Amino acid sequence: MWVKNNKGDYASYIIVMMNMTEAIERFLRYLLEERKYSEHTVSAYGTDLEQLRTYGEEVYHTDRVTEINLTFLRSYVAHLRSSEMQIKSINRKISSIKRFFHFLNRIDVIHHHPAELLKTLKNNRRLPVSIPKKQGDLLFSELLPVSLQSKNFREVLGACCLLTIYHTGLRSSELLNVTMSQVDLVMQQMKVKGKGNKERILPISGTLRDILKQYWLPLRSNVQQPVKEFFCFEDGKKLYHKWLYLTTRDFLGMVTTNQKRSPHVLRHTFATHMLDSGADLCAIKEFLGHSGLAATQIYTHNSMERLKKIYANYHPLSAPKNKE
Repeated sequence: MWVKNNKGDYASYIIVMMNMTEAIERFLRYLLEERKYSEHTVSAYGTDLEQLRTYGEEVYHTDRVTEINLTFLRSYVAHLRSSEMQIKSINRKISSIKRFFHFLNRIDVIHHHPAELLKTLKNNRRLPVSIPKKQGDLLFSELLPVSLQSKNFREVLGACCLLTIYHTGLRSSELLNVTMSQVDLVMQQMKVKGKGNKERILPISGTLRDILKQYWLPLRSNVQQPVKEFFCFEDGKKLYHKWLYLTTRDFLGMVTTNQKRSPHVLRHTFATHMLDSGADLCAIKEFLGHSGLAATQIYTHNSMERLKKIYANYHPLSAPKNKE
């Protein structure tokens, strides 16, 4: 049953006795259609909320959003902690839950916000994993350029994707969604739509421009129909996250034994190597698309080469004095 209120905006309707399944569908549709979130982000919200719905049915035997209170939510967080889930993952779920109930409260499905006082867990933030300079030189200057010369299109595509992330600091979702119209090889710039639908323009170096041409020219001659995404398979179909992850893992496995070998490691490597080379932290923030400087500052703790340079330049006893 729909009941109209007098607010006159998107929140001008309420649904009486809405269950969790209906509420989740309503929320995800709002994120997708009104907030213009990516399908990947909306899917992540859906997974988090579906797990909450399942917990409510199995433990509290309810599927009504009006019956969920702070005690319910705290018991769910305790359940997640007992499953040995990482604190970072639990906090992401808490964030999804808070956003969900804030939305329901705003459109008058509920008249209180049960997650408003739900606190995130304290997390000893881990330093981002990146590739050391020596292994990076081997991968980015030797191995990947060789793959660009391969007759296997997907090997060329994979090498191009990895090099693009290293040259620009893109998130994997941003790379997968870059369209043809957003890449300008003449002006040497790329328009990127990041988190929260925020756009930023990144420069394309002469080196990266040539890399992109090595991938794009063969694709253009093979694919007859128009393609939307710049990075795509040989038949023009869009890349997907698992393919990019597995491709990155295989390439990184050539130079490192680290367990973490995801596309995000390349993004971390971009930021760390930029900082090591003297780049301004605010500039790195703009490249990465961070909303605030706090998220970028973590790289200052990960930049050993930069610390060595500062120590050598400024500490009076950092180097032995020349003997006369």
